[in-house]
Amino acid sequence: MQNNQPVTLTIRKIARLAALNLLCLLLTSCGANYYLNRAIAKDPTLLQKELVKVDTVLITKEKVIRDTIVTSKYDTINIVKDKLRLQIIKRVDTMFIDVVSPQDTIFFTKEIAVDKIVIEKKEDYTKFLLAIVLAFVFALLYLRKVMKSL
Repeated sequence: MQNNQPVTLTIRKIARLAALNLLCLLLTSCGANYYLNRAIAKDPTLLQKELVKVDTVLITKEKVIRDTIVTSKYDTINIVKDKLRLQIIKRVDTMFIDVVSPQDTIFFTKEIAVDKIVIEKKEDYTKFLLAIVLAFVFALLYLRKVMKSL
């Protein structure tokens, strides 16, 4: 009989470990993602596309370019076009060139389609109806008790 007792204890330990493993397996089997995919497969209107606008701002720095060219006449030329200012000054045998491109801001807007889950709450009257039925049953039981007492 003493030889049988350690075998029984090991079998109990193995049974407990098996039950614990089975419990862990059941508790970790299906995650929320699995159920979400099943719900979307049943009703594709749950998943809708939503357009998201992504704005990008690019700020350029001001650039200044100066140069000198030697010539023999006197003249000044100013050109302003598309936020670019060019000034050429010619004095005797020297030419001064001044170019200024001011700081600028460039905006990019891009629309990206993103999946969105739409959950519609449907009104469920089952709890309300159950409460009314239970109130009616308790009222009938109360009336029956009152009728028996008379």
